[in-house]
Amino acid sequence: MGKYLPAHPKPLPDELLSSWLVRIAEANAVKLHTMSRMLFGFNYSPWIRDIGRHGPDIVINKISEVTGTPVSRVRETTLHGYAGWVLRHMRISGQTHWILPVKSKSADRIGYGVQYCPQCLLEDGKPYYRRAWRIAFYAFCPKHGIMLRDSCPECGAPIVFHRRDFNRDIELAREIYQCTKCEADLCDVPPEKPMIYDQRVYDLYSALLNEFHMGCRKKFNLSYFEVLHQLCKIIVSTSNKNQLHEHLCSKIGIVPKEFELSKGGSIEELRIDLRYYIVSLGLWLLVFPKRRLKSSWKAKAVRYNLFLKDFRHSPKWFADMVWEFNRLNTCRKL
Repeated sequence: MGKYLPAHPKPLPDELLSSWLVRIAEANAVKLHTMSRMLFGFNYSPWIRDIGRHGPDIVINKISEVTGTPVSRVRETTLHGYAGWVLRHMRISGQTHWILPVKSKSADRIGYGVQYCPQCLLEDGKPYYRRAWRIAFYAFCPKHGIMLRDSCPECGAPIVFHRRDFNRDIELAREIYQCTKCEADLCDVPPEKPMIYDQRVYDLYSALLNEFHMGCRKKFNLSYFEVLHQLCKIIVSTSNKNQLHEHLCSKIGIVPKEFELSKGGSIEELRIDLRYYIVSLGLWLLVFPKRRLKSSWKAKAVRYNLFLKDFRHSPKWFADMVWEFNRLNTCRKL
């Protein structure tokens, strides 16, 4: 093999590293595992881990070398680019804010950590998977205005597109837009519009996704995403005992959805419909944050100390507002 692979397509806009590697193997008419052994050796398999999240140097540097792509551009295909914007730090292991877990089981996946927009895949000249689809709040497509999917519409299996040629001849490899379990066309599903619980909330959610899609960090920056995550965590946490959830539904005028509360308040573990619902509730508070957070506290739907629990890098505006609740609470007792 020369310096470059015979075919070395470049990453497409916002393409996920794993998606790009699948396309490179396909372009060279080799199986993915064959290419992986050829590039990384027999003792290292990138597919037993979440390479989109970890972006190991052995993979980044070798792919840069054999495709003639700058290392910096290869790194952009990983989720590390969201550190300092959507989340503070990318953790090597364990739960990371807003990053959907794929839950690797050998080279398979049992978690619903890969989402997709059926319309985007359908319209792509060359179908591929986006980095943004790995983000927990990215529940509907801002371009097409339809809900993303996190599983096969036929059999309900997680999306594991890198297994398209596993245990089969290369000529029989599935397309990247096919389910690797039942071979169903992932695009062959009726479009589903997001439920509008509150028009202001939907407008804010749409603005957030549009700006996120364009890479804009002005209004929806790290502070905003951290506060939103904290509010969503409280809503799903056992610490709050469903009080804030029920209060918000009462204020919006909707019937509360049932879901299992989480000890750690992990929104990332929820399936896509529930995540969209919980993020919408969190955004309802942020439409008028000072007024709505205060009214929720006054209604005893949430204790003021929960707003800052385990929130190490709380923005000053948020912390000041919560400490004002504490001051009012102290004055009330005097």
